[in-house]
Amino acid sequence: MIDKSQQSLSELLAEASGRAKQMQTPILASWTELIEAVDLLDFFHEAAYTHNDRFFWRGQDGITIAACGACELFESDHDHLHEIEDLWKERMTYSVKNTRRGPLTGPHLFGGLSYHGEPSKGSVWQGFSPARFILPEIVITREEEHSWFTFNCLITEETDLTDIWHRMTAYKNKIAKLSAREFDAVVFTDILNPHLTEWKEAIASLTPELGISPLQKVVLARKKEIRTDRPLAAAFVLEQLLSNHDGGYIFAVSIGERTFLGATPEQLIKKKGHVVESACVAGTIRAGQTEAESHALGQALLSDEKNLEEHAYVVHNIAEHISSIAENITVPTSPRILKAGNVQHLFTPVRGISYSEQTVLSMARLLHPTPALGGTPTDLALQKIKEVEPEDRGWYAAPIGWMDMNGDGEFAVAIRSGVIEQNRASLFAGCGIVQASNPEEEAEEVELKFLPMLQALRGTTL
Repeated sequence: MIDKSQQSLSELLAEASGRAKQMQTPILASWTELIEAVDLLDFFHEAAYTHNDRFFWRGQDGITIAACGACELFESDHDHLHEIEDLWKERMTYSVKNTRRGPLTGPHLFGGLSYHGEPSKGSVWQGFSPARFILPEIVITREEEHSWFTFNCLITEETDLTDIWHRMTAYKNKIAKLSAREFDAVVFTDILNPHLTEWKEAIASLTPELGISPLQKVVLARKKEIRTDRPLAAAFVLEQLLSNHDGGYIFAVSIGERTFLGATPEQLIKKKGHVVESACVAGTIRAGQTEAESHALGQALLSDEKNLEEHAYVVHNIAEHISSIAENITVPTSPRILKAGNVQHLFTPVRGISYSEQTVLSMARLLHPTPALGGTPTDLALQKIKEVEPEDRGWYAAPIGWMDMNGDGEFAVAIRSGVIEQNRASLFAGCGIVQASNPEEEAEEVELKFLPMLQALRGTTL
């Protein structure tokens, strides 16, 4: 990669054009600059009218990005993620960029994977391939009061550089004059729980074999369908999620009129240099109406045998997988409470020093699915999920996140989520089934997990 820290945009584009002619291959030119503060939700909303692809991300560190356009699209199935990694590495090797001036600026891949690694069935997930990432044309990054504008483009020997310069200038001018979004809250006209009876029956039939057969735990998910009196706006839902969730991850992936979005507390993997981190999140109880009630409920969760057993499966599995790529693994001896909106979870962080050359994308594939979203042992649990779940999970409970030019990045687990399109939403939630599980209690737990998205759709607070 050529880093032109003091170069003007015109010089950078000329450098990329010269390399494209010399190498007879497209060259990525990436330009970043500091700009006046931008409302990212206004930008995300306006981009819906002009771009098929959009991405939104608010990480645990509070850094937020909104991106649109696909400068380049990277797709594969789970067995061929190396093809995405190889193409990305090649693209970065010969790219030209100016110095990155802030976090999550410069060239990045944004996207995710499907849960089962197969083409999704049904219209809900149309366009969401098994592995799909974009190098956005435009990225706006926000950290506290600072905003950065990143523009990415592929340059060939035939590219009109003047046209590229004018296009980027037009984007910047448009961003500087964004209109403030205005939305009216929608009214739910229908709430459907398809296959709820079959879901409960699956739990009842499954529990007798858990613990006495090799199968120890299975995570079963289900869908809730919402109909509204007017089309849903992704930016409106994101605004509510951001308001209701100070911590955790807020994400959105838009492909055409469909947007997959949610608020998840669960980190799958983070890689920065040689340091890798993951989070074990399993075991759930509701939050209280007061701090005292939440504390009492949290203490009850910390002593609940069923939830501790479920959590232990996850910790063992993630620590085992992390140990295959890292050393100096640190795992606390007991979990603590993680508050996530209207629920509380058992939480154990895992950290290590990587000795592997794998990218964060490969690490995400290695860890997915964790027992928190699949079961134990994984192969048997996945087979059982395919047998008894009536709905295709699509990207629900799968890795979603980003990777930078060095293979570092971060992925979350896409739970507490759903797909919106026009005046309908398909929400997904699940829970871990072990031998002690009760169908009615599990149904109540899943309703708690639906609540954050239901409130965001309605425009209400937690």
